[in-house]
Amino acid sequence: MGFIKSKSGTSLTLATKTRSYNVNVNDYTTYEVGVANAKKNILTSLVVDDYVAALGDIDDTDLLTAKKIIRYPAPA
Repeated sequence: MGFIKSKSGTSLTLATKTRSYNVNVNDYTTYEVGVANAKKNILTSLVVDDYVAALGDIDDTDLLTAKKIIRYPAPA
């Protein structure tokens, strides 16, 4: 879990308290961004500084390929 610090069409950089993580997304990544219309649950619904959890598999180069990304309210 962390804050989105940058994003492109195929990746995100998440910043946590201790470090940053690179997260790849693909056509199989699903999103829960908290909007009423499910068609809006896409990568473009996320913006820099959103607080998200990225769930998926980490390879041996420490790169996470997200199966699901969930937006949460930012912690206080």
